[in-house]
Amino acid sequence: MIKHQPDNSRKNYHYNAYIYTGVTWHSHFHGNYELIYVMEGNISVTLNGESFGMEAGELLLISPYVVHGFVISAGSRAWVGVFSDEYVSAFAAAHAQTQFSHFRCDEKLITQLRNQLFFEGQPDQFLCMALLYSVCDACLKNASPLQIRSDATLIRRIIDYISENLDNDITLDDLAKHLGYEYHYFSAVFHQCFGIHFKKFLNIFRVEKAYSLLLKDGRDITEIYRACGFSGLRNFNRVFKAVSGFTPTEYRRSRRTPSHHLPAKT
Repeated sequence: MIKHQPDNSRKNYHYNAYIYTGVTWHSHFHGNYELIYVMEGNISVTLNGESFGMEAGELLLISPYVVHGFVISAGSRAWVGVFSDEYVSAFAAAHAQTQFSHFRCDEKLITQLRNQLFFEGQPDQFLCMALLYSVCDACLKNASPLQIRSDATLIRRIIDYISENLDNDITLDDLAKHLGYEYHYFSAVFHQCFGIHFKKFLNIFRVEKAYSLLLKDGRDITEIYRACGFSGLRNFNRVFKAVSGFTPTEYRRSRRTPSHHLPAKT
């Protein structure tokens, strides 16, 4: 079963970073980039269905919506940062659809990253952007584009179709026909891939779009729910809170505060 992480799909310079040891993250995906740096020991990574190991000093830049997971043993440590594409917008515009292999940076850059980026918490925004662009540059120079397996390609096509048609009243049958599958067969494939019903999966993406619109241009809530394909305001409020833990109004208000943090859930 593949899990979606809506909290790691937010825009508006969303960023979080943690140092992990002795943890397992099963297969999941999200709309933001993810950068992994192995600090000590070795970790096991699954990327687009393929498994491989990473050693201390290696990095992996995971593109948006690529299915991945990793295992960090109790004797190993890894820094994992998740950030929205605004931090590296030029790189994202050119390479967001490409997944690269793991790589190494030169010692001078690694030293700078250790001192100014590889810690829990958020650095200064512009410094963070400069450092992440340096990582992207090193990735382009030292990593190779990866082949994508057929099942990973199908997952990507599903995500692309849903993302492009959020304002329409799409169904699983519409998706199956678009991809050239018989409905009952595709229904089983979809559930095997994602482990949730299509409607719930669709609503996750509609809420993600609402995240952006609530902050972007000051639109009225009524305009936003219609632009995201919701049938009515009550349905929009209910689904948004089920996915995010907050009402649309609470989310908009909290993200306009100087700290850019959501209020604690109670």
